[in-house]
Amino acid sequence: MYAKTDRETITSKFSGLFFHSGKGVRRFLLKCVPFLWVLILLSGITAQFWLGFQYESNDTTNWYLRLARGTAYSLLLLLCLLWLPILKSVLTKIQWSQFFCWLPLSHVRRIHRWLGYSILVFSIIHACCYLFYYNTLESPFLSTLLGKEPDLVRVMKTTMYEFVSEDESIEEIALWIAQGHDKSVFKEKIYPVIKEDCTKCHNTSSTMTYAIPSIPLSTYQEVKQTTQRGVGSRQFRINASGILMLFIMVVIGGTSIKFFRQYKHHLFQSVHKLSYALVLIALIHIPRFEWFLIPAFLLLSELIISNYVYCYRRQNARLIRLNDSVLTLIIKKPEGFNCCPGHSIQLRVPQIKRYEWHYFSLTGEGYEYTDCITLKIKVSGDWTRLLSHQLNDKNEINIKVDIRGPYFTPASVAAKNTNWIMVAGGIGITPFLSLMTGLIKGHFKVNRLDLIWVVRDSCMLKWLQPFIRELQKNGNFHLFVTDKILIMEEGVKDDALASGMSVNIKNGRPDFYKLIFEIEKYNHSPQCFVCGPDAMNKIIKKLCKEKGWRLSVEQF
Repeated sequence: MYAKTDRETITSKFSGLFFHSGKGVRRFLLKCVPFLWVLILLSGITAQFWLGFQYESNDTTNWYLRLARGTAYSLLLLLCLLWLPILKSVLTKIQWSQFFCWLPLSHVRRIHRWLGYSILVFSIIHACCYLFYYNTLESPFLSTLLGKEPDLVRVMKTTMYEFVSEDESIEEIALWIAQGHDKSVFKEKIYPVIKEDCTKCHNTSSTMTYAIPSIPLSTYQEVKQTTQRGVGSRQFRINASGILMLFIMVVIGGTSIKFFRQYKHHLFQSVHKLSYALVLIALIHIPRFEWFLIPAFLLLSELIISNYVYCYRRQNARLIRLNDSVLTLIIKKPEGFNCCPGHSIQLRVPQIKRYEWHYFSLTGEGYEYTDCITLKIKVSGDWTRLLSHQLNDKNEINIKVDIRGPYFTPASVAAKNTNWIMVAGGIGITPFLSLMTGLIKGHFKVNRLDLIWVVRDSCMLKWLQPFIRELQKNGNFHLFVTDKILIMEEGVKDDALASGMSVNIKNGRPDFYKLIFEIEKYNHSPQCFVCGPDAMNKIIKKLCKEKGWRLSVEQF
């Protein structure tokens, strides 16, 4: 009996050790996920670049042409990936799947931004290299740029020169084009040359590396279509569309910097709509349509879902002024609107800006309004100021709004973790109010919760009153007020302490290094969430990196 007990004890210890070591390995692998995806992306870009760079044709092939083709092949991959991070509905659907944690989806906005800037840089290099290449050719620069020479003759002299059997063949085709495309001459002299030099690659079933199956050269009419020059030529269409695409990319990239996103959001959104025109122009510029079939399908599905399935128009809402800088918007919950704690929505107020949407975190169902969704809105930009002006001298009005969503945010996957540290600055508390509402309603459980909140106006502390009363067992509130603390908030503090909660209200800004060190003593290996100013985000990122904690950053 004792031997059996000892054996069971030993087995239990080994199984526990295996479990914890397996859990540690998984945690380590999850930390490596961002680096793994970066490695995969760089490997793909490098492979694509090399595929285009190693091109060799004739003595006109130089470093400019190689770099132009290499960046072109890399751009195909980057353009495909650019659209994936903004598929909000797809991300929301898969957030509870098993493989979700292995995807770098908590940084989708940053990924989209960096992909966009990478595309801009590669496009500039691609365009400049082609322009430099044209300048090295014997034909005049503008003649090549504007496609004044027939397409067929031009490619036989340059990129397809290695497949041409004799220089005399090129001269014969050029003479045939100049004399008016005589059909009898085509049958006698031109078609034998085309069959020998071109048709073996350019047909609908070709698998040659450089062939374009969409340009078959088997009949008189097909060959004649490749002899256009000037505005009607393929060369002119590619160059003109490329220059136009580069101009649009520069405009979109320039208005995507932080200043425009934060203070001129309406301009940022309006200019970003040019990306749809960019897609259409790309279909003219890029001959390889197969690269865009899946992204185009996903993007079209996203547009349909966002505008027709998850879109609720003309919803009744109540706009309330809390103070000079914060508004509350209470929206009647639409039928079929199902959200989880941490989700966000897109909001549009047609009477302000008819085509302008803005992201806002859901603060959860209010305690007074169980059939409504509540938003906390800080008056900081031009759109929020226009929204505030709707109140005039009133403290409360009824308005009509449009909403889309709900959508995934990094905070919405908090239920997968048992220990939390939430760091908020000012209005950045909103996604965490939703999570705490989910805790109170029993949607999920946590072993340990620490909330660090830095506010300027102490009146905002009253938002925590219901949570302080309800979360009595495993939560700690570290509250910092940069303005003078009011007596009312001291009452909140006293009530919380009497109920057994740990609530600390202090003046000034926190020493995050010291505070996190104290929290670490009892809150082991937590998932950290942060939503606030950039300076705060940088400090928390650095601390989490040093301690090996997983971090999710809310960005709107």
